Amino acid sequence: MKASIIILNWNGANLLRITLPSVIAAVKHTGVDHEIIVVDNCSQDDSVNVIRTEFPMVKLIALTGKNRGFGEACNIGVKESKHPILVLLNNDMMVEEDFLNPLLSLFHEPDLFAAVGTIKSWDKQKLEIGFITAKFKFGFIKVNRRGQTINSEEIPMPTFYASGGAVAYSKEKYLLLGGFDDIYYPFYWEDVDLSYQAWKRGWKVIYQPQSVIYHKGGATIGKSYKRNYVKEIYYKNRFLFIWRNITSWWHLTQHFLCLLPHFIGTILVGKFYYVKGFIRALRYINQVMERRRKEKQFHRRTDSQIFSIPNL
Repeated sequence: MKASIIILNWNGANLLRITLPSVIAAVKHTGVDHEIIVVDNCSQDDSVNVIRTEFPMVKLIALTGKNRGFGEACNIGVKESKHPILVLLNNDMMVEEDFLNPLLSLFHEPDLFAAVGTIKSWDKQKLEIGFITAKFKFGFIKVNRRGQTINSEEIPMPTFYASGGAVAYSKEKYLLLGGFDDIYYPFYWEDVDLSYQAWKRGWKVIYQPQSVIYHKGGATIGKSYKRNYVKEIYYKNRFLFIWRNITSWWHLTQHFLCLLPHFIGTILVGKFYYVKGFIRALRYINQVMERRRKEKQFHRRTDSQIFSIPNL
């Protein structure tokens, strides 16, 4: 089964010189003619020239104007792809030579939406993301991203969501969901949102521990945005995720009852980005309600069932 590997880049010329050769080597290792696409998100460095001159075998989509954010830029790359499996990578991901086949081998299952591998630190010493579990506590989703497999044979298992910076998707199902939602602009929670919708529809998201990727954390967002702005966006999108996806009245009631204590607590300790994130989220309430209405007809699983992963 062929894949379109889509790499999102923004001001990452030096990163691409390190990470892109590992992706090219991984494609050669499979012996299959997978395509590699780099979507350059309006870089201001030498990225476009580096891709054109040093990696001519890669398809380049050079966006112009303003940075489109993570989700929209990925969606543009998907529209230009030609294969049934999408593999999305950030420009700060270096892959093992054999990372592709373990992911792609899972897509014989008709209800599989996404497969995601193990993400380790750049120095290869620390686990950053294994299989992911989540619980609803004090009105919000608490995510554990560093779970190890519960067996010694590294068997694939269900995971709460697939990280959008290193994931394989069924293109057909990705398009049915509409791709990444632009209400999460410019980044954060759009990948959680997509996986959650898939679980609600009765599809699966699987963690494949045999596929290994190394992440140079903070290489793009951490260097390009002020810390408080990043936190505002994180909380804005955290609110939007709940309002868009959670349909259980028990969970929603808990969420709204906990808002005031959260507001008071964060203001008292000077974390004003929490309230600012809430205010940002309110601007999207009409879009959120419309999305809830349209998506609800496709639901096959409850929120409680999804929070029971990996025991689903």
